[in-house]
Amino acid sequence: MLSTSESSPAFAVLAANHTGITVSSLARSLKFWHDILGLPLISQTVLSGPVLSTIVGVSDATINIALLSLPNGIAIELLEYKDNGVDVRQYKPRSCDVGSVHVALNVTGLDVLVEKMREVDWVPLGEVQLVTGHGVLEGWKLCYCRGPDGETVELMEPPGS
Repeated sequence: MLSTSESSPAFAVLAANHTGITVSSLARSLKFWHDILGLPLISQTVLSGPVLSTIVGVSDATINIALLSLPNGIAIELLEYKDNGVDVRQYKPRSCDVGSVHVALNVTGLDVLVEKMREVDWVPLGEVQLVTGHGVLEGWKLCYCRGPDGETVELMEPPGS
């Protein structure tokens, strides 16, 4: 926590609220996040207007948004920007590329999940790995997976699951 003096903090991070992921098709993305992973859909709405455009830094932004709940209360926010003449770029980074971000989810049945997600065009970046010799992750099974828009999710299965 940064502070202006020892007794009065200038600001504090209270909690994580959500992770936003921009997608090309909200319907396709919901097939993974809601249908495959089973995350509950909290809300779905369309937002637009000058305040939104100022917040996101995109002129005349109109966004179709779906909010899904993770078990710990943090949300996944899927955002599909409507075509309004803005030059939209596909960003499909590799894990090593600067600016690349991933969401890590603890799961059970990792091997089954990896096969199931292929049905909605998600692919593992490699084989599921069992971690050995690495302390706190000892016995965990891990796999990075990539979605059709370049989004990356790390699936993590704890030992004994």
